[in-house]
Amino acid sequence: MNKFCIACVFACLFGIFGLSSVQAQSVGINTSGATPHASAILDVSSESKGVLIPRMNQAQRDAIVSPATGLMIYQVNNTPGFYYFNGSAWAAVGGSSNAGAQVALFATKTSNAQVLPLGNGVNTGDLVTFNNVITSNATLGTYNTSTNTFTVSQAGVYYIQATTRTPDASTASTTTNQFLFVDIDNAGITGVNNIITDYQAANPGNFPSGVKGKGFTSVMFFLNAGQTINIKGLTANSSTISQPLKTDGSCQFLIVKL
Repeated sequence: MNKFCIACVFACLFGIFGLSSVQAQSVGINTSGATPHASAILDVSSESKGVLIPRMNQAQRDAIVSPATGLMIYQVNNTPGFYYFNGSAWAAVGGSSNAGAQVALFATKTSNAQVLPLGNGVNTGDLVTFNNVITSNATLGTYNTSTNTFTVSQAGVYYIQATTRTPDASTASTTTNQFLFVDIDNAGITGVNNIITDYQAANPGNFPSGVKGKGFTSVMFFLNAGQTINIKGLTANSSTISQPLKTDGSCQFLIVKL
């Protein structure tokens, strides 16, 4: 069957519904019988209707096998919007200039009541675990709950924040805080320019009961695809070990692509 005959088949199929016109190798879909533009393989026109492309959730989108470069869908959950496959990953149409800040990961701790090691000048911090993923955007990166590591998929500026909480100690005024840092590419506490550390030195006796034990860190980095992020922590006292970290969701890990 030659190309002209294929066009004829389109004409017959669409003509059944009175929706198309065909000229050589161009196909027009309309209700007016207008000739399709010579530069278009498909010319769709209407003054009362739009074009509806496939709608699916993120899991369904990610399950598409070997998507073609340029393939487009409308994603209905997480960060809804139009996405296209750029040859290596799904990207939001318009990119960051239109999408604005996007949550790449929001996770909390609901298990593993860790006791962080002492900040005694020798210990280099334990990996802080966040097992409960609330929001995850696979376009921006992936989070492994076994290693508690986020791997960046899309280069850009990322805001990273972590908070921890502990119950008050039996003597509330002696509750110790947590010393947290952002670890990029698993470089450790000695990775100069790879970490931000906030020492929680405030007197816990100045805080209300139930919120005396706390840790916090935040930073912005430009990261490339393939780089990794996790949170490590110490007890912010050289001699008094902290209480176990809470597992009620108040310990949180947030990553936002700006």
